Parts: sequence; C-alpha cells; structure tokens
Amino acid sequence: MKIIFLTVLIFMSFQDSLLAVNGFKSNNLDSLISEINSSFSGTKRIDAVNSVVRSDLSYQTRKCIDITNLTLKSAFEINYRNGIAESYHNLGKGYYLINYYEESDSLLKLAIQYYESENHYESAVRAMIDRANTLKGLNENTKALKLLNDALKIAVSKKPEYEPVLLQEIGNLYTKTGDIIPALEFLNKSLEKFKKIGNKYMLPYIKVDLGLAHLKSSEPTKALNFFSESRKDFESQNNQILIAQSYKYEGDVHKSIGNVEQAAQEYLKALNIYESSNDMQGKKSVLFELYLIESMRNNIDFAHKYLEQYTYLLRDELNTSMIRKETEKKLSSETIQRQIAQNRVFEKERELNFIKNENEIQRLENENQSSWITFFIIMSIMLIIIAIILFYLFKNKKKNNTILTDINNELKTKNILIDSQNNELILKNQSILDSINYARRIQKAILPIESSGKSLFKDYFVLYIPKDIVSGDFYWFTESEEFIFAAAVDCTGHGVSGAFMSMIGNTMLNEIVSSKKIYEPKNILNSLNNNIRTALKQDYEIGANDGMDMGIVRVSKKTNRIVFAGAKRPLYIIEKSNFREIKGDKYSIGGRVNQITPDFRQHEVTVEDSAYLYLSTDGYADQSNPENKKFGRNRLRDFLITISEKSSNEQLKCLHDEFDKHKSDEPQRDDVTILGIKVSK
Repeated sequence: MKIIFLTVLIFMSFQDSLLAVNGFKSNNLDSLISEINSSFSGTKRIDAVNSVVRSDLSYQTRKCIDITNLTLKSAFEINYRNGIAESYHNLGKGYYLINYYEESDSLLKLAIQYYESENHYESAVRAMIDRANTLKGLNENTKALKLLNDALKIAVSKKPEYEPVLLQEIGNLYTKTGDIIPALEFLNKSLEKFKKIGNKYMLPYIKVDLGLAHLKSSEPTKALNFFSESRKDFESQNNQILIAQSYKYEGDVHKSIGNVEQAAQEYLKALNIYESSNDMQGKKSVLFELYLIESMRNNIDFAHKYLEQYTYLLRDELNTSMIRKETEKKLSSETIQRQIAQNRVFEKERELNFIKNENEIQRLENENQSSWITFFIIMSIMLIIIAIILFYLFKNKKKNNTILTDINNELKTKNILIDSQNNELILKNQSILDSINYARRIQKAILPIESSGKSLFKDYFVLYIPKDIVSGDFYWFTESEEFIFAAAVDCTGHGVSGAFMSMIGNTMLNEIVSSKKIYEPKNILNSLNNNIRTALKQDYEIGANDGMDMGIVRVSKKTNRIVFAGAKRPLYIIEKSNFREIKGDKYSIGGRVNQITPDFRQHEVTVEDSAYLYLSTDGYADQSNPENKKFGRNRLRDFLITISEKSSNEQLKCLHDEFDKHKSDEPQRDDVTILGIKVSK
C-alpha cells in the first residue's frame, strides 16, 4: 500500500513540475505569436507562425495545436497551399505527441498530398518520416515500411541528401520488428552513403544503430565493435553524454551474454561520466542496471545502495509538492521507530537467556509489554495518518471519476451528434452524386452519337476521357448543304462547373450555325464570344471569368477545302506522314474583361489526296506521370505521326493505351478530348 501511495504522490509532483515549465514556455510562445501578428500579414505571417510552432511543439503541444488550427483557417481563406500543408504537418506532429495516432495519421497524409501537389519534395519526405513514426505508434509497421520506401524513391530522384537518412529509418524499423538481416543491410547502406557524402557527424549514430541491431541478433557480441567505434567518434566530438551512452550499451551486451562482471565495469564507466556531466536521466538508467547486476551477483548491500541512489534521484527530480515532502518525512519516521522497537525486543530476549531470577524475569516481561504497547501506539498513529491521506486521495479519485464520467457522457452525446451528422452527410452526398450522375446522362445526350459522325465523315474517331463524372470538354458535329463542321472545345474548369459551360457552348454553337446560318469559322468564334459574354454578363461583372478554348474546322463536301479557326487551340494536319500545325489565335472565348475585342482569323487549306485532321483539348499533353513529367505537345505530335497510317479504331486504341501507360497510378489532371477526322478527294 505504501508503494502505491508513493507512486501517486510522485505522479502528482511530476505533473506540477510539468505545468510550471510549460507555464514559462507558454509566456514565451504567446509573446512571439503576438509579435508575429503585429509585424507580418498574409503568407509571411502564416509561415512565421508555422515556423515558431514547429520549434515549440514538443514543449506545449496542446497550445501549439490550438494556434495551428487558427493558422490553417487563415491559410484556407487565402488559398495558400504551402501554408495549408505546413499547418497540416504541424497538427499531425502535435497529435502524435499527445498519442492521438489515428488523427495524426490522417493529418500527415493530407500534408503529404499538399506538399506533393506543390512539388515540395523535401517537406514531403519530412512529413512521410513523421507519418511513419505515427504508423509505428499504431503498430502498423508494414504500412510504415511502405511509406518509408516510397519516401526513399522520392529522395533518390529528387532529394538525394535525404537518402541515407531514410535508409537509416528503414533499418531501425526492421530492428524494431526483429528483422535483423534487412535491418543490417539498410543500416550498412546508410553508413556507406554518409561516408560517401563526407558527413562524419552522423557516422557514430549509424554505428550505434548497427550495434543495437546486432544486440538483438543471435550474435550480440558483434555489437561491441560498433559501440566501441562510435565511442571513439563521440570522443573526437567531445560529446560526453554519448560517450557514456556507448559504455552503457556495451554493458547491455555483456549483461545479455551473462558476463555480469564486465557489464558492471562498463556501467560504472558510464556512471562516472553521467555524474561529472550532471546528466540525471543517464545516471538513473545506469544505477538501475547496476542494481539489477548486483542483485544477480547476490551483493545485497551494493544492490540496495544503487537502488537507494536511483530512488533518491527519481524523488529529487519529481519532488516539487510540499505534501509529498511531509508524507515522505512521516514514512521515514515510521521506519525508524519500527527498527528501534524491534532492536529493543531482540536485546531483551538475549538478556532473558542469562537471567534465572523469576522476579527479574517478571520485571523484564513487564518492560517488554510496555515496549510493545509503545510500539503499537506509534504504529497506530502512523496507520491513522496514512489512512487520512488515503481517504483524501480516495476522495479526490472519486471526484476525478465523477468528472471523467461527465466527460464520457459529454463525449457520448457528441459522438451521437457526429454519427447523426455523418448520416446526414452520407444522404446529402448520395443526393449530390445522384444529381451529378443525372447531369452526366444529360451531357451525354447532347454529344453527337457515333452514327452521326459516321454519316458525316468516311472515317473518324473521338478520344473522350472526362476527369470527373461530368466533363468540361465536349466535341461537336453538324452540317449544312455544302459543309461539314467539327469542333473540340475545352471549357473553364472541369467537373460540374465545366459541364455547365459545355452545355451552354453546345447550345450556342447549334444556334449560330444551324439557326443563324453563320458558316465562316472566324465569324462562328466571334459570335460565340459575344453570346458568352452577354449571357454571363462579363462586360460589367468582374468575377464572371468563365469561357472556353476551342478549334473548329469546316470541310467542303465537294472540294475538300478545309477552313480552320482556333481560340488558343491548334489544328494538326498529317498528310503522307507530313505534319502541319495551324495555330489558333491567342484569345479565349469569353473570360476576363479585356480592352481589346478579339477578332478571330481563319485559315484555308486544300488537301491534295487524303489526310487526317486532329483537334484536341490540352488534357492529353498536360497529363503528368508518377515522376511529375508531362506528356507534352511535341511527344503528342510525334505519336500522332506514328499512328496516322492506322485505321481510326486502331488510332483510338493506341491513344488510349499510351495515355494509360504514361499516367500509370498518377491521378488524371484534366478532361481529355482528341478528335481525329480523315478527309480525302
């Protein structure tokens, strides 16, 4: 019971000391944040706050989390993606420090996504290392290992200076899981990398890690060389604490193989350095090991001596409460009184062996009885004191339990509310998804069907890959008595917003050509531009910036004379493997208010024999691969030349396959449309 009592008081004292330290740090942090808020604004303020929080997270985690939540909100308000990423990173590390591992994992995952989208590879690698630590906290070592390997791939191609660090992290993770062979393989690679780049400072740390890996292996004695070498390196750096740590690890090796004499010597070397350096943490760890060693050797006096020193350091470190001091004083008094009483009894028993006089025996027995009464009185007083203290502890515990019960009830209520909100969100999301799917059916209905294209052109294909359920791209066909028209159109945005623009554009094109009988491509673009600006009130509403880029061709049914006009989109013509590009004008349809009214031009081309015409949006060329390299316009041009001799169906399949191969696991960036039309005399 006494041990439990002491443990409770130690914990209370330790908690008080932590609050005192954090109180001091809190004032520092508050003044820094106040200074930043008064000196900076916008992105500079967000960067400065995130930097201060990052350096202070370990000392006052919860306050830093509160500050970072406000910073994250500010970053979202101005769409500052780097600030959002750094805020998510700090929040993830903060929740890791307070053991909220699942929340930490989610936040760090978001940070990594933002870093990668901004090509901040160094920050992404740091966040991946932090997330790996969180996954280890969740005992998801397999996921942590995969994440570190992914980070290693990024480091190899983008940030080679991080490669040895990641090799070290992976090796230590294998050590943690007990997979010693791969652990040694990665740690040795890390050691060689650090040697190659000339980073001598990190070498002893890798050697320590190699030693710890060998310590867990079937041949722990191999660890001795690494600990010895690391100690020599730390001596050259004059790092006394790590020199002592090396001796301590060597003691651990000797202890593991049963060489307790040598273990004791190594621990004593470490103890001397820790004492001279006044490192209480190191001193405590070695004293406890010496206590265990001397207990194994049955040197009870030495064992008690080391245990007493260890206990004293623990109490000295944690003892900040006056109640703690008074209670410890009373407990010491009880121990002394118990020993005095026992000694008196033993002395009287020895005297009884030499006294034969019955009266003397009776007198001594009376004295004994008196001593026992005194002893029991003292013990009773001590028990009453302990009982009072325990009563107050129990009372506080009961009060704390009541508070915890209230908190739990509040959490249950909030969880019920959250579940209700989640269900509501699920229903709303399903409703939105149903609406978007219905919009897809409407959008699909306005696009030309396959049979209409075949009736207009002898041979053609359409590659049409929306990024989302609905698309901001659309393709368009129509005809008059003399001409056939075709267009590929890229509206502002993608998804729902782009889909609305595509429906507006499709409707207006039909009205301009079919109803108003405007057949010149440049006049079609000029009319479409005016109609879009009028419909969206863009001449006097500054925020209305939606528009579209497009290329449109008119093919004569009798002469195969081709007329093209483009708004930021080109026309590719391939005739007998000869490539021609006709660029569009540098204007978009609609968009921002501009002092210059666009006047689109048109270009006339005559095909001698047969040729393929290609109209496209920018989605195919702009698609990135996992190495963040775009497909590119030049590569698309060369690829079209390569496949231009094939049939339309074969060209469509080749374009599909090449796009999927290039994109791989990378998310699609934009809607993709390529329209291929074969014309001939």
